Amino acid sequence: MVAVLNYVCSVCGKSFALSNPEQVRKAGGETKYFCSRTCVEAGLNGAQVKTCSRCGGSFPLIYVYQEQLLRGGYRYFCSRECRSAEIAPLIGSGKKTARISVLNHKGGTGKTTTVVSLAFGLKNAGKSVLIIDFDSQGSAASSLGTAVRHSLTEVITKNLSPAEYASRVEENIAVIPSSEELFSLEIAFASDQAKMKSAARMLRGINDFDFVLIDCAPSITLLNRCALLASDYVIIPVSCDFLSVAGVKQILKTLRALEIEAFHSVKVLGILPTFYDARTRASRDVMDVLNRYFKERIFEPIRVNTLLKEAPSRGKSIYDFAPASRGAEDYARFAAKVLELLN
Repeated sequence: MVAVLNYVCSVCGKSFALSNPEQVRKAGGETKYFCSRTCVEAGLNGAQVKTCSRCGGSFPLIYVYQEQLLRGGYRYFCSRECRSAEIAPLIGSGKKTARISVLNHKGGTGKTTTVVSLAFGLKNAGKSVLIIDFDSQGSAASSLGTAVRHSLTEVITKNLSPAEYASRVEENIAVIPSSEELFSLEIAFASDQAKMKSAARMLRGINDFDFVLIDCAPSITLLNRCALLASDYVIIPVSCDFLSVAGVKQILKTLRALEIEAFHSVKVLGILPTFYDARTRASRDVMDVLNRYFKERIFEPIRVNTLLKEAPSRGKSIYDFAPASRGAEDYARFAAKVLELLN
């Protein structure tokens, strides 16, 4: 018996035969039809519909690999096969990717704010960025307003392609979110450190982005060790208090141990003072200490700005939420300096 193609998918426009009640959904006072689970997910989450640059078919834009910036503009692909066939002759072995961990063993130093603000600053400069959330609190994804589709734990344990299974935030920005299951990775790494090294190698193999930014947890863990093994550089945010300054010394010890034990060198790209208030003696004293010991490795400070705390609650970057604010100005300057150092 031949199936009758008498329904049209509300997402991709394909005709299909209804075979499952889940293919019919009511939303916004109207009935919608979906030809596949992918279209169900896309339709309910407002994904864009694109035309494949290779085969001409319509498809929902969900995964990062489906979008590629090439000479002449963006191209879109419905499948990995179409993507490979179209871009392999053009991009060769891929981009030169800078992998940066943002780390301080002390909490409350603005790590996640720095990761997200740097990511959007780089994106505004025309760069593509992947954020990897190594903190079980999942603050990076929450700040971006991104739901967990494929978590970091799932990507590593199932050996999935990070670039393909990252969640697309917007053009040129993607994230691999954390989840509560991240603790299971810590246990797995503790029982078999070969798994940790394998995970680090997989993350170092990402070359589909200009930058990979890793948001590390505020602790000394094997997860952070894995993040550093996957990194070329580290940025250390330091809130303007002396306990945060003490955390810098611990990180430098960790980096030295990593170089001796694992033969992996991670360069300190710079130390970023955060929550700086020139009116307070504590902020001025911290800056004096940092300049005395670290000199040219100090970025210009990020000034105290309450709008930086408000932006994540709206699921926006500081540039979109308050583009004229001190926070936007300071992080734009910081992103420009990072680009200058890595050019």
